[in-house]
Amino acid sequence: MTTQISIMEDESPKVWVECLASYNAGESVGRWVTVPETVEEMQEEINQVLKSSKQPFAEEWAFHDSEYFKPFDISEYEDLENLVKKANIINRVDDIDAFTAWDATTSDIDFLTEDEIIEKFEDEFMGTYRDEKDYAYELMNDCYSVPEHLSNYIDYASFWRDLTYDGYYSANAPGMEVYIFRSY
Repeated sequence: MTTQISIMEDESPKVWVECLASYNAGESVGRWVTVPETVEEMQEEINQVLKSSKQPFAEEWAFHDSEYFKPFDISEYEDLENLVKKANIINRVDDIDAFTAWDATTSDIDFLTEDEIIEKFEDEFMGTYRDEKDYAYELMNDCYSVPEHLSNYIDYASFWRDLTYDGYYSANAPGMEVYIFRSY
């Protein structure tokens, strides 16, 4: 009988916090930190890394690596407020791949709060579909009572094209599907 061991990896956003005084002295003093929900908690994690340094005046730090921050980039000297905001968004979004596709096509969200970004994404994300015509078919049948015998006469590809004039757009999704969004 074979025993399977399952190790569930925590996919929460993490950063490698490095003490720069130690780094500049040729030694690595740092650790992986799962980004907490508040700036104060993150600052406390950084302070713990700095306290573990043997170097005098260990006051500066940097993020030398990150994990599970898709779709965001994390800079070496990322502002703690932005870091926590990005991590909280990732932790709250149900479909990070759809969010990534949406984020790539959306502008001006840098100045929104965490709640405003999530609300905007949820308002604009229509779902995942086989293709654009599949969404057009669903929308047409949700909005209108299309008799079964007339359904084959509707040009759903043209209906989709018309929807794009009203702010609808698609992005590639895994499995040869598409994400549908509507910008307001």
